[in-house]
Amino acid sequence: MESPQGFDFRQTWRELAPEDAICVALLVSILIVMGLGVFFRYVLNDSLTWSEEISRYGLVYITYIGCATAVRRRSHIRIDLMARLLPPAFQRILTVIIDLLVFVFLVFLAVNTVRIMDVLWTSRSAAIGLPINYVYAAILFGTVASIIRLAGQYLVQSRRDDR
Repeated sequence: MESPQGFDFRQTWRELAPEDAICVALLVSILIVMGLGVFFRYVLNDSLTWSEEISRYGLVYITYIGCATAVRRRSHIRIDLMARLLPPAFQRILTVIIDLLVFVFLVFLAVNTVRIMDVLWTSRSAAIGLPINYVYAAILFGTVASIIRLAGQYLVQSRRDDR
C-alpha cells in the first residue's frame, strides 16, 4: 500500500522498534477509549466512569516508553550550542559524559520507582480499581528500556570500533 507521495506504510511499520509499536498501539487504544467516552456521554447520555482514567494511564505509558524511543533516536531536548563550538574529539568526550549522567539518572529513577511501588503496593485507582503499581510500572518499564537502548548504542559503537 503506497501513498501518492511514495511513502510505504508497510515498510515503515516493519521498521518500528518494539517501544514504537507499543506506543502506537497505546495511542490507538486511547483514541478508541476517548471516542467511546464521547459517544456514551453525548449520544447515549450516560458517562463511562473509566474512560478518562484508562486514557490518562495510557498517556503515562506513552510518555515513559517514548523516552526509550527518544534515547534510541538521540532526540531528547538538549542545548548543544556550546558543544558544536568544540573540536570533534571534545564533542565525543562531552557526549560520553552526558550519556553517563543520563545513565546514572535512569538507574536512580528505576531504583526509586521500585521503592515507591513497594510502598504503594496496596493502593488502587479510583474508577477501575487497578493496582496503582501498574501505573508506576510504566516509569520502571520506560527507564529500563531507556537504559537498554543507551547501553545498546555503546555496544554497537564498540563493535564498529573493533572493525
